[in-house]
Amino acid sequence: MRINPGGRLDTRDVVGRDAEIARYWGVLERQGIVVSAERRIGKTHIVLKMRDECRSGYLPIYQDLEAVHSVAELVRSIYRTVERSSGASPGLRSQGPLRQVVGPAPEQDRRRRPADGR
Repeated sequence: MRINPGGRLDTRDVVGRDAEIARYWGVLERQGIVVSAERRIGKTHIVLKMRDECRSGYLPIYQDLEAVHSVAELVRSIYRTVERSSGASPGLRSQGPLRQVVGPAPEQDRRRRPADGR
């Protein structure tokens, strides 16, 4: 294995995290999880390994949200990723146009509203 500071490893090169990953799968059977820790601990590699070695019955989605700066952008970004991924899963279908689900386009989000809220 080559040293790769700051880069991504192939998930086959992520070792020693199997017990942690198994614990996360157990939690996901009951509820969602948030993987949180200081930088350079391996959070992303754990999530990517879970995605690449996904258990049956799950639709794994990895979403990089670093460039997201508003709730509308967050919802739009996640929706688009799910919509793209759902084509790979026969049990999922889109429920209609994006604008009906997540609201106005980004340029409309930035409009200023009058002080009375209209």
